[in-house]
Amino acid sequence: MLFWLIGIANLALLSVGIYYWKGAIKSRPLATVFLPSLALKCFAGLLLGAVYRYHYGHGDMFSYFSDAGILSDFFFEDFPGFTKALFFGKVPEPWSQHLYYHHHPRAFLMSRILSIFSILTASNFWLMGIYCSLIGFAGMWALANRLAFLFPDARWVAAVSFLFFPSVVFWSSGISKESIVMGCMCYSLSVFLPYYSGRHRPRWFSVIVALLLLVPLWYIKYYYAGVLLAVLFSGGIVIAMEQVVLKRGIPLVWRLPLWTCLFAGLLLTVSQSRNNLRMENIGQVIIKNHRIFIEKSDKEDIASYTAFDASPESWALNIPRALFNGLFAPALWNLSQWDLKLPLALENLVLLLLGIRALPKAPKCIKSPYWTLFCMGIGYILLLAILLALSTPNYGTLVRYRIGYAPFFIYLVLLGNLRLPVSVRKICKKLRSR
Repeated sequence: MLFWLIGIANLALLSVGIYYWKGAIKSRPLATVFLPSLALKCFAGLLLGAVYRYHYGHGDMFSYFSDAGILSDFFFEDFPGFTKALFFGKVPEPWSQHLYYHHHPRAFLMSRILSIFSILTASNFWLMGIYCSLIGFAGMWALANRLAFLFPDARWVAAVSFLFFPSVVFWSSGISKESIVMGCMCYSLSVFLPYYSGRHRPRWFSVIVALLLLVPLWYIKYYYAGVLLAVLFSGGIVIAMEQVVLKRGIPLVWRLPLWTCLFAGLLLTVSQSRNNLRMENIGQVIIKNHRIFIEKSDKEDIASYTAFDASPESWALNIPRALFNGLFAPALWNLSQWDLKLPLALENLVLLLLGIRALPKAPKCIKSPYWTLFCMGIGYILLLAILLALSTPNYGTLVRYRIGYAPFFIYLVLLGNLRLPVSVRKICKKLRSR
């Protein structure tokens, strides 16, 4: 009985919160798709939980859920001790003996965040999935609306890329690190984006919140955060030089070399903060992870590379294939049987065709006033696509990991197909007239 009462109370709380949220965003550019996109996100969170529970039967999702349940019990037994665990990760014995991730700080942060929802829902797996989905949705909704406001002609592009693209919605939902990470990252970008577009300066309160949200992003997915920080700072310096120092545009011939040098220098600086990211270690870390996935995965689930090792020749040979895999794998020709990867392969095929169609329009971005933003996006996407594809050759894991850059890539691809809805309507009209 208590289980049902808690469930009803949470659903009532969510309903009231969504009602007031809907009222607060009436003036947003994408207000008309708020409820459909929110419903889709919550459904995706439930579906992800069902896939892991009834199809896979295992996964880190259940370890996070178990740890969160133990911490919620700890909350009712020792509230001061729980606050220390929540904010500092310090859990006394015997509680710590039952935790999966107590000695893995990055993963344990995820468990600590989930413990709040475990307390609210009495450790209800499905309600916790909805709460996590809402975190991911809140950040992605904020960024999609910011993009739609800054670039009104491409409103549908922002909506599709961040709110409706199937794999993006699915893998950034439910009890997963990706839902928390995308919520934090996308909200932070929604705050900083006006500065990079030259429209207006963000409010200080929003900046403080955005910076605070980068902390869990750094702890949970430091490789996303490391590349993102290098991209943001390098782009910010270029824009500052144009607007403040030079008080005029940087000549076209100097833009790309300047941004590239700044990006590389900042990337090198950020890499010193983590042992795995250091230049002398990152190659070996990628190769080690690559081999671990090869050993643990079925042959049909693995992307093939040509004798991948530490030699420069091997890297040069495999980087183009890694880039393709990071953006478009699994492809239809990678499937040995029709299974759960088929929808992903069809989605990637559509994305590939749209990417080819958009490619001739890419040179126009050089003359765009938002050229720096374009460079920042391309640099972020390409670097993560190559590194993650090489370190995680398993298709299932790669699809999950690339959520950190996939919506940005989809946005750029659809931006190159801006008039696609018009073309589709014309084709449909011709077909009806026959």
